[in-house]
Amino acid sequence: MLSEDIHGNELYISEKLGFGINFDVVLRKFKVLGTDVSMYTINGLIDSLIVSDLLENLLKINEDYESKGSSRLLEIFENKLVHMQVEKTTEMDKLVLNVMSGCMVILVNGYTEGIIIDTRSYPSRTPEESQNEPTVRGSNDGFVENIIVNTALVRRRIKHPKLRYEMLKVGEISQLDVVLCYLDNKADKEVLNEIKYKLSNTTVKEFTMGNQALQEVLFPKKINPLPYSKITERPDVFAAELTKGYIGILTDNSPNGLIVPINLIDMLGNIEHHQISPYTATLFKIVNLTLILIVLIVIPYWYYLAMNPEAIPKSVEYLKIPEEYKVPVLAQILFIMTCFMTISIALFTTPKIHRTALILATTIVISGAGIESKLLAPSIVLSVLIAYLFAKTMFVNELHYAFLSFTIVQIISIYFFGLYGLLGTLMILFLFLATRKAFGRHYLYPLIPLNIKKLVNYIFRFRKSN
Repeated sequence: MLSEDIHGNELYISEKLGFGINFDVVLRKFKVLGTDVSMYTINGLIDSLIVSDLLENLLKINEDYESKGSSRLLEIFENKLVHMQVEKTTEMDKLVLNVMSGCMVILVNGYTEGIIIDTRSYPSRTPEESQNEPTVRGSNDGFVENIIVNTALVRRRIKHPKLRYEMLKVGEISQLDVVLCYLDNKADKEVLNEIKYKLSNTTVKEFTMGNQALQEVLFPKKINPLPYSKITERPDVFAAELTKGYIGILTDNSPNGLIVPINLIDMLGNIEHHQISPYTATLFKIVNLTLILIVLIVIPYWYYLAMNPEAIPKSVEYLKIPEEYKVPVLAQILFIMTCFMTISIALFTTPKIHRTALILATTIVISGAGIESKLLAPSIVLSVLIAYLFAKTMFVNELHYAFLSFTIVQIISIYFFGLYGLLGTLMILFLFLATRKAFGRHYLYPLIPLNIKKLVNYIFRFRKSN
């Protein structure tokens, strides 16, 4: 609690902020009507022009008022601070936290309340098109690392009085600003309260690396390669999901928004589906679902046929692998898949301008050299490339890697158990997905539990009408 002695208050706050050690902590002392006043800011997190104007207004009090030591000094301060967000508090730690967040804090001798003025101005880049979610016809703005800019981008798209932004501080060390975004008339209040409870009571002390740590706090601590939330860099996608009743999470210092709780079919959608005609969008959705089935069923079954040439029908005998390829089929498939995954990992550390060249060069060299040296069969290279390409049509990276990993498990199971391995792994995958829940919602909804109307709406895009 603040005391009336400004010097004691200064000692506490200065020690907490490391004043005298931290070069960016600014303490400005001055007198107003003969009363000592102290102002704390963090250089680099404030709008210097606003702070200068406010300070000038405060110093003008000496000219406008003659009585010294006025009992109404704090009230005069509030009237002279021409700013939209001004707050008073008696809590020392709240003052310290607000200074570290970029606010200006004013202490007045003889008063047990401090004044907080929101003068934050964080370093930020301008909104630009998402590199991971490009679109042909959609908007070209995207989230940035400034949470205030991100909330404004969403509010531009949802001008509704029921839109809510709740701010939380998460992490004892990081004190990360987290905003829960939802429509009050559509969001599930039980889910919302559970999210708030988990974030407010987490024992994790730092969230400096962004959204992944938040997801690990929110969702079950079980082995699960599949994502429970949808991550997007696009404010239009984020806003569209809020209108469906989902809850969005925005974090400071991150250009990504989390959408929870999400199901599998929701993650198969794409922004482009809303920018084209309903017929074409429906066609794209059906093709996308078909490609997933090809990755999970057709490619592993082709591997089963390659392992058992006698089972190949005469009409497709060209699928047989010539005898001159001595390397086991399993080793060839695992080698090629490992190479493609290694290329994907390498892309994270490769400058954007060189990524296309890296993909083309490594793919051509590895496949060409392998086929030329009789180490890799052309049909195997082609099938693995198709599987990898089809998996890449999934618009969520975590989903892409999860399905590729499961395909590898299928292939190994087929190697040991034949056709039973394929059927068994498909059954295990279905049961695994059918039993997954996040905040009480089934991962396969609206398939399980079955809701035919919503399932049809997911697969087909209907024309909007009055």
